[in-house]
Amino acid sequence: MNIFRDCAIARAARWVTGNAGRLCQNSLIGRIAGGFRESYPHSRTRRLWDAYVSQDGGVTSSLYGRAMHALHTLCRRAGAWLLPILYASLLYRMGCTVQRFFRHVFRGSVIHRVWTKAGMDFRRLVIFGFSLYLPVDWLLRDILKAGIFMSVWDELFFCACVAYVFWLRISERDRDGQTRVTALDMPILIFCGLGFFLMCVNAPVRAIALSGYRATVQYMLWFFVMVRLLRSEGDIRTLCFGIALVGFFMALHGIEQFITAAPIPESWTTSTEAAVRTRAYSITGSPNILGTYLVLTAPLFAGFAYTVKKPFWKLCAWGAVGAELLCLLATYSKGAWVGMICAAVIFALIYDRRLFALLAVGVSAVMFLPSILDRLLFLFTDDFAAASAVGGRAMRWALGGELLAANPWLGFGLGRFGGAVAMQNQYLEVTETFKYFYLDNYYLKIAVEMGYPGIIAFVFLAVALVWQGLRSYGRSLRTSLQPLTAGMLAGLTGVLVHCLFENIFEEPYMMALFWGIAAALMVTRVCSAPRSVPNPR
Repeated sequence: MNIFRDCAIARAARWVTGNAGRLCQNSLIGRIAGGFRESYPHSRTRRLWDAYVSQDGGVTSSLYGRAMHALHTLCRRAGAWLLPILYASLLYRMGCTVQRFFRHVFRGSVIHRVWTKAGMDFRRLVIFGFSLYLPVDWLLRDILKAGIFMSVWDELFFCACVAYVFWLRISERDRDGQTRVTALDMPILIFCGLGFFLMCVNAPVRAIALSGYRATVQYMLWFFVMVRLLRSEGDIRTLCFGIALVGFFMALHGIEQFITAAPIPESWTTSTEAAVRTRAYSITGSPNILGTYLVLTAPLFAGFAYTVKKPFWKLCAWGAVGAELLCLLATYSKGAWVGMICAAVIFALIYDRRLFALLAVGVSAVMFLPSILDRLLFLFTDDFAAASAVGGRAMRWALGGELLAANPWLGFGLGRFGGAVAMQNQYLEVTETFKYFYLDNYYLKIAVEMGYPGIIAFVFLAVALVWQGLRSYGRSLRTSLQPLTAGMLAGLTGVLVHCLFENIFEEPYMMALFWGIAAALMVTRVCSAPRSVPNPR
């Protein structure tokens, strides 16, 4: 051991380790970075940033904010005469009986102790139930095959949550409800209102237009529900942990599928990708959807890794991040890879820039894997260009562009082309120049169906989400929610990037969970608890 310890290589390694920091600081790049770091606190950029973060955008004082406050007051007054009726109803008494029964059954059990330790109440249970949206949907549709219930359970759950929010309002249990007006409300309502207008004026088949409108905007409404259910730091952590935990178990399942070479359709790979034995897809049934779920949740686990204090839980959180990244590689979803790189860059840029070195090392190491390298290099071959022009994204995007050019202001019509509704209702004749398929670009799908006004409204909504997310992150600085806020913003941005290559929001659970996390990101600015948190940057 002494021989190896005293050899030239070991001495060189110790010298580099001990002097790397000093060498970096004294280098030209290090001195430039140090100059920026010292001048930034006194710069105009810092003053502009502080002014931006301190503003609320005038939402609460706007006409919309005053209208929502008036509605909140009306609900309170309505509760004065509704509550006695509800308390005397048979439904309320049955609910109280069921609650007492479950309390008696589970009292003293492990479930009861975990419930009590986690500070759970019925509202937080509803939040955790929402985080399990995907496994519940998979259980009802693919395992139990619950008939008509599997098609309406999410609508019933949404209506129940709306009724519960109304109950909280009228029962005086939502005392800060007047603050639940966010800067994202109007962009979402503008997009939904524009979609409704286009559905009314450009609907050759009313049923298809209504289905297309519902698929486009229905699950955005979860944003308004979750904004009113999430009230505390514990609520936000419950939501994010539940969604991330599902992603971790799906990552383990995807890794197991890759190891056992689970069978996949031939269309998922090409003849030139001989090194790709299989692709992980877990319970989603699609490698691309699994990939975007991992893009959404891996930054959440990174945020938890910076939040927890005990080394064991830090190790578990980073282990979950590693498992999700490994599964992401096994999906072979190029769009998800791009989304994850963008999410990682954003997380490192706004929270811990030391991660850039780890990111560079990881990407360099992955490039040496033959299957991944072959899949990436295939993008630059003539075979890929020919295949893409015949039936790939190039041909699909070209046809989408032609339909948009023919209908620029009203669009081709909601539900008529590019998405799941159009694939299920193919009422137009298929010809040599026109056929139905997924556009594999959600932005282009919105543009084709809703025209220039629709895509402008949707891009404005996406930009507003990122812009207001930055404000939420700025307000969470030096608080206990800062790392998790960075993870939420990074994950949401990664999904928006992945939408350039896939119809991600065609899956209802992806849209619902996306807007649920967006709601949590907006709520962080009003419920993050100040705490002395060291900034790792």
